[in-house]
Amino acid sequence: MIKRPHSLPVRLSFGMSLLAIILLALSSQAQTSRTVSWSQDKVSQTIGNGAAVPATEIRFTVSSPINDASISVVPGVAKYVSVESVIPSTLVPNTEYVVRLGYSLPPNAIEGSYSGTIHIKSGGRTVPKVLAITVNVDFDGNTPSTNVRTLSRPTLGLISGITPDGRGIYFAVSNPELAALTAGNILALPPAAFIQNGFLGKITGIVPFGSGILIETISASLSEAFNNAHVSLDKNLDESDVVSNVALASGVSFRQNARRGGLAQSDLTASMNDLVLYDGDGNTSTTNDQVRMDGSVTIDPDLHFSFDIDDGHLEQLAFTIGLNQSSEVTVKSTVSYDFLDAEREFANTRFGTIVIWVGWVPVVIVPEASLVAQVSGSASVGLQVGITQSANASVGFGYSNGSWQGINNFSNSFNFSPPTFTAGVDVKGEAGPRFELLLYGVVGPHADLTAYVEFDADLFRTPIWQLYGGLEASAGVSLEIFDHTIADHEFPLLIQQRILLAEGGIASDGEIVGVVKDAVSNQTLPNATINVFRDGDLIDTILTNASGGFTIPALTGAVYKLNFTRSGYLPATYNDITVLPGETRTLDVILQISEENGGNGTVSGKIVNALSGVGVPGLTMDLRLGINTKIGPIAASTSTVAGGDYSISNLPAGNYTAEVRGTGYSTVYFTILCIGNMTSPNQNGVISPVLPSNQIRIVLTWGANPSDLDSHFFGPLADGTQFHMYYPYSGGSSPWPSVVNLDLDDVTSFGPETTTLFQQFTGTYKFSVHDYTNRSSTTSSALSASQAQVRLYKGADLIANFNVPLNQAATLWEVFELEGDTVRPLNNMLFSSAPTSLGEENLFRSLPVK
Repeated sequence: MIKRPHSLPVRLSFGMSLLAIILLALSSQAQTSRTVSWSQDKVSQTIGNGAAVPATEIRFTVSSPINDASISVVPGVAKYVSVESVIPSTLVPNTEYVVRLGYSLPPNAIEGSYSGTIHIKSGGRTVPKVLAITVNVDFDGNTPSTNVRTLSRPTLGLISGITPDGRGIYFAVSNPELAALTAGNILALPPAAFIQNGFLGKITGIVPFGSGILIETISASLSEAFNNAHVSLDKNLDESDVVSNVALASGVSFRQNARRGGLAQSDLTASMNDLVLYDGDGNTSTTNDQVRMDGSVTIDPDLHFSFDIDDGHLEQLAFTIGLNQSSEVTVKSTVSYDFLDAEREFANTRFGTIVIWVGWVPVVIVPEASLVAQVSGSASVGLQVGITQSANASVGFGYSNGSWQGINNFSNSFNFSPPTFTAGVDVKGEAGPRFELLLYGVVGPHADLTAYVEFDADLFRTPIWQLYGGLEASAGVSLEIFDHTIADHEFPLLIQQRILLAEGGIASDGEIVGVVKDAVSNQTLPNATINVFRDGDLIDTILTNASGGFTIPALTGAVYKLNFTRSGYLPATYNDITVLPGETRTLDVILQISEENGGNGTVSGKIVNALSGVGVPGLTMDLRLGINTKIGPIAASTSTVAGGDYSISNLPAGNYTAEVRGTGYSTVYFTILCIGNMTSPNQNGVISPVLPSNQIRIVLTWGANPSDLDSHFFGPLADGTQFHMYYPYSGGSSPWPSVVNLDLDDVTSFGPETTTLFQQFTGTYKFSVHDYTNRSSTTSSALSASQAQVRLYKGADLIANFNVPLNQAATLWEVFELEGDTVRPLNNMLFSSAPTSLGEENLFRSLPVK
């Protein structure tokens, strides 16, 4: 058998080798085509000289996709530089990535300049180009004590806990670095697990504990840790520095910033609504024995802090806080009490930890601001007094060579609203920040700045009342953390200002507002006569103004009835009107029927389910004469039929209140208008299925115009975030189905729009109505003219009812806030393309188009 030559396999082998070479070349070319572009040519940082070293933010882009991506610092500088952020595992072109670099020094670091590079890698392969980085270790004369010790990052990672008194540190295992520690060493540590504020202490013992050790310490001072130290910190603290905002009382909220990648807000705002400062019986659910405060505090802290230690002694110390502060302070009372002296911390803001490397030793600083409200003096039922103050102040102190000096510079201005009161009072309410610097968790310097309102009223004196505004500031320092040999020092009342703002004044509790119109033409009716009854007694007679409107001063706790008459018109009555302290109560539009439209007429309409918008048959309807008439003789009755429809004939012309009830539904009341000798259709109502006792339902209805009003409901979630329930989530598409749902969204007039809250968490909820139809307008008053009404149910009960304020140009109606069982009417009318914020300030963004 003759064998065939092997030429073909040889040619194939050669071809495959050539293909491999080509593929390798292409792969190499692909690798070299992937490049990294950095936002800067190099990074250079100096550390150890006693100045604060902020993290460096660098940005980069890639020219082509990179898989299995990672970022690293070469070992030569890794002990000084750490990457504090994580990049995605897949990098894509046309995307900017951000990396933060942090800096620290290892124990016993040596001065010098250390250079290296930062690499973007794909798997184990470095992608060009790398970023050069240089760390200059420069102690600038700072010399730690020979007795001070700090620990490396790996050893800090062995910390497993601390003792209850905070003076002992547990380590899971020992290592040579820990074994070298001895009693008498000063231990100075940067923040780590279980020691978020860092740690400074003198070692008294090292005790075995399980498989690890316990290092026991007593307090130590910076003067013991350094022979020479020169530290300086100048920093404006803005919202990007805030680690946590904690509300310490009911009714406290923080401004929610809606920025998207923009600059941080420099000022920080906390608001208080009905903050209880005094409660007579200690039961916050009874509100008729309380002194409360409303308002807000806005601060813009500008911090200066420095100290010098020479030869182990504190020689110089300086601390100032500059605050561009604005404060609103309103004191309200529902109790008469002569000896008030109450103080309450209502909010706390903790800023990010600042580590300053002094030589190779970390000095750990944490700024904190506590917001405090106080009230003193005497109060009376019906008191409400407040001011708004803007202040630019610097407060603090300086210490040099044994001599102290206080620092106090300020300028300020005031605004106020006329106070209300019913008896003599002498009350002072104040609010503002207490600012502290914690060093290793121990309070060092501190300062406070409070704006106050002081109100003095004597019914037998001329002037009856006087209103003062003022500013007070103090500062001080606890020196134990700096030097045990120097006593603490305080600077009380560095600023003490008291200015008479106004005197005289009148008292009023609230007001009732409304408008009267012709029932057929809808034209306003000026000069209609209104007889005002309070608690059954006629107290006043007034006329509607040129626009058919009226305003009636009202007392809290009283029940009002209004009778409307006008020549040529049938009389109308509005019953059972009450107001809250300081509330402006907007009534339903009063539609008077002309005498020529008297006689009997027919009314018809439909009662729909608030959840589905579908008509409900089998409901019972009773009509009573008058608006908001819930008791008394029944003028007519009927039941709804298929589709929820009803019709009542031979009904005398007038305004009626319909009471609608049915098994499984909350009883609802609404106004029906009957015009003689004609049929008045579309007198529709909305009925809500009964809720479990702990659930909330909000029902929005309105007239024919505008066609599309939208519900916006904001509130807290269990994880501390906020929900915003509005039209993109209508029906069954709620992102929080166990918490809240927009059951029904209407875009074709009348409503209803229905929102149900299944779970209520601690915090403030807010409900607003947005005019989507006229959202782009800055002049529209269609919302105000829409006759929009919001009903708020809890369980089976209607607990609040709101009418849109009249005669105001706006596209956003902020209706109410809810906290626990407390409903706070807002009735703010604003312009907005889209409301998105729960805070005191309204911050906006564009919403999805329907």
